[in-house]
Parts: sequence; structure tokens; C-alpha cells
Amino acid sequence: IPFGIATIATILEEAGHDVELFVITPDTPLDEYIGTYIKNERPPLFCFTAVSTQYDRIKRVAEYVKTIDESIFLTLGGHHSSLNSEDVINEGVFDAICVGEGENPVLSLTELLSDTGSFSMSETPEKYEINNLLFRDRLTGKVIKNPTGLFRQDLDSLPYMNRKLWDKWIHNPSDYPAILLGRGCPFKCTYCSNHAMKALAKGQYVRFRSPDSIIGEIKYIKDLYP
Repeated sequence: IPFGIATIATILEEAGHDVELFVITPDTPLDEYIGTYIKNERPPLFCFTAVSTQYDRIKRVAEYVKTIDESIFLTLGGHHSSLNSEDVINEGVFDAICVGEGENPVLSLTELLSDTGSFSMSETPEKYEINNLLFRDRLTGKVIKNPTGLFRQDLDSLPYMNRKLWDKWIHNPSDYPAILLGRGCPFKCTYCSNHAMKALAKGQYVRFRSPDSIIGEIKYIKDLYP
């Protein structure tokens, strides 16, 4: 389970928003899954995540979403967009790009879209001053680049992620569940982008949850999957 988007989905749910999750592979029948969902539920926002090897596929899915309903707001987060934010936003596929940690930015964006019901940077540009987000106006092509906020220091303040969202996408949800103990990595492996991700924001990069928080999540998982 990707911890980043799983945590974001949980935070949106806890704030009262309806959330649905899709896991996309090269074999996913988009009409059956994505197309049917859009026509039935009329979602205003799609959030994607991708590392570089997944980006082309995710971009094609985003373009497909536009063919079904061009009014849907499209946001991309993850390592690829964080490290190539200006290139990605200037491609014109996504309306917003998240750089770095996304819980607070995506929640703020969701509440903004819920309040306004539309996307118009030219009318209310000050509302799009959300840390970690780049916006692109569809009409003018203008890009708003906001600063990156501090790395979240208190990981215990994050909710235990809603693992039930993932049950239908995982062969055996109760088998060897993974638990995130912290964020950031102290190493600089040559094959990894860790050193670049560390430079995206200020504040302590290597952080850990408390033992009580970790034990609490273990108990939470045992209750979900006896």
C-alpha cells in the first residue's frame, strides 16, 4: 500500500469528503472502472500519484478522464511530480502538482473546490496560495508556483490509514500488513532520489513515530483483520 496517497485518502474521509480508490495497471479496462465511476458519481477531483516509471501511464489515465468529463480537476503528487514539477505542470495535463508531502495541501485544495464549485485562478488568485502546490490555469496557461512548507514533524498527528479502501485491490489484505514507522531516510544510495526529496523542504527530514502510536496502529490492524 502506498502510504502517501493512503494517508491523504484517510484525511479526506475524516474531513467528511467521499473518497474512492483505484489501482491502475497497464491491463485495467478504463471504461469499465474509471469511465463508469465518473458517469455514476460525477467526482469533481481526481488525485494521482506516480514515480517516474509510472508517469506515462498515469498521464494517459488523466487524459482519459478529461475525455469523459473535462470539468474534473486533476492533481498529481509523488516522486516524479515533486522532482519535475515545472516540466509536468507545463505539459498541460494536470491542473495542479503537489511537491513533497501532500496531506495538508490536498485537503486545502479539496475544501477550496468544495467551496467554490469551480476553478478560476483569474477571479480569485489569492485562494490558490496553498503551500506545496503548483497550479495551471486552463484558459491562460498561467502557472502559480507556491512555496514548499516545512516537513511535517509530528507524525503521531496523522490518522491510522483506512486500509479497508484497499481490500478489493489486494489479494490477501490480512497477510503481512506493512506499517510506516517514520518518514525520510538518512542514507544517500546512488540509485535513489532520497537526497533530492530531502532538499524539497526545510525542517527535520528523518522523523519517527512514537512507540505508543506504532503499537496503537498494530492493535488497530488486529481489530480490522482478526
